[in-house]
Amino acid sequence: MNVTCALLRAGEETPGAALDAGEHPGDLSTVTMMGATADHIVETSTTLGLDLALPLAVRAHYRHAIENGHGGDNWTRIIDSIREPRDKPRRLIS
Repeated sequence: MNVTCALLRAGEETPGAALDAGEHPGDLSTVTMMGATADHIVETSTTLGLDLALPLAVRAHYRHAIENGHGGDNWTRIIDSIREPRDKPRRLIS
């Protein structure tokens, strides 16, 4: 299954139903791979003196998914931490 199929399936009444069902097959871009990319973006942004707010937030989602044992899942797994109740404290790791 590719990323497009994981997000939207032709003919589905509800786009994104696979994500809602917790389906995140990691056969293309895994959480671990994309988390490493986020690390590189944070490092490069730091070196260039860029604003780190967005890169740190994105990296935090990947790290959260990895800490919860989802490193081999598709990158779409980060939706779980995005959907968490907002009253839970967020941790940005620099």
